[in-house]
Amino acid sequence: MKNSSVVLKSLIAESKDGEWGKEEPFECSIFMNVIRGTDFESVEIGDIDTILTRYIKEDIACRKALKANDIIIETAGGSKNKPTGRTIFIKDKLLKRFSLPVTCASFSRFIRIDSQMAYPRYIYYYLKYLYIAGHIFKYHTQHTGVSRFQWTVFSENKNCSYQEQKFNRKSPLFFQPMMTLLRTTTGGLRFWRKWHRLFTRNGSSISASRDMRKSK
Repeated sequence: MKNSSVVLKSLIAESKDGEWGKEEPFECSIFMNVIRGTDFESVEIGDIDTILTRYIKEDIACRKALKANDIIIETAGGSKNKPTGRTIFIKDKLLKRFSLPVTCASFSRFIRIDSQMAYPRYIYYYLKYLYIAGHIFKYHTQHTGVSRFQWTVFSENKNCSYQEQKFNRKSPLFFQPMMTLLRTTTGGLRFWRKWHRLFTRNGSSISASRDMRKSK
């Protein structure tokens, strides 16, 4: 198998900054749940009790509503000991728990991976690996007291490594989660084991992808 890489930006179908909106309703606004950076840890375990609701302009809310398999990345508001660049993965079953549409706060942005190019969850694990291993920290800056993540520079320069398989050309790229991540996240190891069983049984990224969706 040949090791290759692609630039992260080339795998993204859409990415937008989050919204904060207003506390009180205004003309052409709708009520919306907003996930903040402080909610990341609780949302990862399915706890949505701390999620705030805000009024956001309707046309903006439609463009920035989260969908299943989106990745949220924190782009501002970190600290010296907790740099920006943390991520969470938006599962379909999580979205179904909300009674309102959901977006991320203005200190974050969502990343929507092109599913014809790569598996969104693998990109999430890859980004999480980069954060855990510290490779993402060089894109963290702090000039005026507010820490920021240089998303544009990062997405246009960061290569995502993968191993080429003998797949159909239309098959999504098969990204290998790094062993460092698998050793440090129980969820990553559990997901990898499930994927590997399906992959070796079916021998194809497309059939394994279908089985993975059925097994959720």
